[in-house]
Amino acid sequence: YSNEYLRTIQSMFKTILKYGSKIGYKVEPSVLNFELVKNSSEHKKEMLFWEPDEYKKFISVVDDVQYKALFSILYWCGLRLGEALALRFCDINLLSGELSINRNYDQKNRIFTSPKTNNSYRTAIMPNQCLEAVKAWIEASHYYDADNSHIVFGIDQPLDDNTIRNKKDKWCEKAGVKRIRIHDFRHSHVSLLIDLGFNAFDIAKRLGHTTEMVNNRYGHWFKSAQNKMVEKLNNV
Repeated sequence: YSNEYLRTIQSMFKTILKYGSKIGYKVEPSVLNFELVKNSSEHKKEMLFWEPDEYKKFISVVDDVQYKALFSILYWCGLRLGEALALRFCDINLLSGELSINRNYDQKNRIFTSPKTNNSYRTAIMPNQCLEAVKAWIEASHYYDADNSHIVFGIDQPLDDNTIRNKKDKWCEKAGVKRIRIHDFRHSHVSLLIDLGFNAFDIAKRLGHTTEMVNNRYGHWFKSAQNKMVEKLNNV
């Protein structure tokens, strides 16, 4: 099993044990605080991302207004796929350009859940190019209403994640850009924010992460950005 899956299983087990202890069952502290088992042989996947020019080539060949809006949100706002698929029309404020992220879609079990962490509850403001793509889909769908609880991407039921990946791969090939995973849209957003000079705290707030998680995951990118900064400073 992957370490993420192992961590999920063991965290759930710990929660059950802690609840048992809370309601009066005797649970040894050593059992409550067991160290999580990890798969040391797991190969860490390479973190891929698109430069803005690559993304523009990709999005220019996307000929489906719904998918153009979805990919725009993933790239320009850094949402997780489950967060994007859980969006309802009532979660979008067209006047302020805000997205309210308040739930997640579990693609494996086909159910809606609360966001991954408390930090995941947030508001993300869409840049103009993303807002225009979302508006185009809203106009085409005829479903938008401030109180409408229909799903933004799928209307009655969220889009199938396998279909999304297949379409993404088709458009990657057509655009002549490297094939990246859906989650790499999120990495691409982080790469862009780092390149624009934003710090880990600001990026964490936008992603629904903690500053520590951002530093642990993207620390090497920040170092690269620092080198670019110094190069520019040397030329002042």
